[in-house]
Amino acid sequence: MASPGEDVQAWSKTATTNANSDPLINWAEGQPRASVNNSARSMLAAHAKDRDLKNGSITTGGTASAQTFTSGVAYTTVPTGLTVRLKVGVTNTGATTLNMDGIGAVAIKDQAGLDIGANALLLGRYVDLLYNGTNWILLSSSGASAAPFEALAYNGMQINGSMDVSQEKGTANTSLTPGSGALYVVDGFLGVNIGATRSGIAVQQPISTLAGFTNALGLICVTPAALAAGDTQYITQVIEGVRWSRLAFGNAAASPVTIAFWINANVTGTMAVAVRNGAGTRSYVANVTINVATAWEYKTVTIPGDVAGTWVTNNTAGASIAFCFGAGATYQTAANTWTAGNFFATSSTTNFWATASTVYLTGVVVLPGSDAPSAARSPFIMRPYDQELMTCQRYWQKIGGYNLFDALIGAYAPNAGSIVGPLFILPMEMRSAPTLTYVGTWTAANTSAVTATIGPRSLYFNITSTGVGQSYYYNAAGSYISLDARL
Repeated sequence: MASPGEDVQAWSKTATTNANSDPLINWAEGQPRASVNNSARSMLAAHAKDRDLKNGSITTGGTASAQTFTSGVAYTTVPTGLTVRLKVGVTNTGATTLNMDGIGAVAIKDQAGLDIGANALLLGRYVDLLYNGTNWILLSSSGASAAPFEALAYNGMQINGSMDVSQEKGTANTSLTPGSGALYVVDGFLGVNIGATRSGIAVQQPISTLAGFTNALGLICVTPAALAAGDTQYITQVIEGVRWSRLAFGNAAASPVTIAFWINANVTGTMAVAVRNGAGTRSYVANVTINVATAWEYKTVTIPGDVAGTWVTNNTAGASIAFCFGAGATYQTAANTWTAGNFFATSSTTNFWATASTVYLTGVVVLPGSDAPSAARSPFIMRPYDQELMTCQRYWQKIGGYNLFDALIGAYAPNAGSIVGPLFILPMEMRSAPTLTYVGTWTAANTSAVTATIGPRSLYFNITSTGVGQSYYYNAAGSYISLDARL
């Protein structure tokens, strides 16, 4: 590699080889006295240029995915081993290249050799990079320098982002018939179909094609049709106000929120990601492009905090996240701005149900701030199944549902007409006193009536006996008590 001069990368650790190692510095034996001043000054210039490469005084330019910078050395090739500290001039949105001195775009990789993810380079922050002869290696990310993302799993405000927990439905289909509205599919996520002509199904779908994930939520169109003004289809999650409150939405100090997810669709097009307040009076919609059919793509969207509107901070609906795959004009708004009203899409949103499409969604995280894990590390931010199950049980849980008598309610009655009954302590305190439903086949024995006193953490049953002895109400195999405190 020819050195441009005043370049410390060209200098040798062996002193005797430095006579003419730099074309602008002459330390040859017997050099003319007049060359000493120029050589010394050029050495100072070389140190200054190297200083600027490493002190963060150089800001990147270009675009989010193709960034540039000028070294000040006027390199014609990138020296292997060159390290730089740069100030980020534009936040990246995914895989990114870096072009120094117009030499050519070179991929930026993480230390595992993978493409960097969105927000690894954040506007105004500093990053260290090393050129290894092939790629720029990101040594320090401006997005996640405080802690590895896998350590932040419990910071996510989403419920069941890996789609692993499906207490109520299992892998059974949820029919989204015309006008069916919003129906729960897996814990935390609803499938929505508003309109009179289109129909589909939503289901927990086991997958083996995406490393680190074993389940996805499938949204499948059965009866395609054009969209009327008031039609829409989307997947959504309502987030409790106590979970959303840390963002301080509705205040001047509102924090941004970042949503990351994996998507796989058998058609290409533009989907929308929407954030709304619980009342549906504030909305922000971002367009997301699905580039390749029948392939998993990792997407991230950062949404600025809303300084207006009413965002509750209690145990009612604080916000909702929607992944929209088509909406008529009633639900369309401008992209990338907070708007008063209830919107899910933009005019650019593709009607994925114009054909017999299939969409799979998994790996959803909703994180405070502007950072998201890289695609390679996204599985590590998912909470373990047992921990996610407990979180889901705040909103829905069941007693029984497996074997005969596994939800039996019974007690000994000393007299006919006695009111007796057991106390059930729930494994997880629920969001509010739940709605109790007996699902399936139940049989009463020595019992004329069963009522319950219901609280967020306990159930007390009152059984009215018809005679002396055991009085009970019991379930058949597969039947259960449903406790529903969902939003």
